[in-house]
Amino acid sequence: MIGRGTGINRVIAWHLAAAGAQVTINGMTGMVMDVRDEADVVARTAAAVEVCGPVQIRVASAGIAKGRAVHKTTLALWQPIRTGHS
Repeated sequence: MIGRGTGINRVIAWHLAAAGAQVTINGMTGMVMDVRDEADVVARTAAAVEVCGPVQIRVASAGIAKGRAVHKTTLALWQPIRTGHS
């Protein structure tokens, strides 16, 4: 699972684990990857596969929260959220 083990990611991880899935959470299960760096994602995914077996479900929900209501989010605030860079 890409993203932190908080918020919606925690709920998704809990439900997947309750259904019998083996869950790997970025930053919480000993694996930390920079989701902005493709090479790092590829390398960390390969390491997780080596330990846990093939990936059957991937939740890609990493993001940046800037604390603004949607109607108050300017383009300048939206760009880093969209690209994943703070």
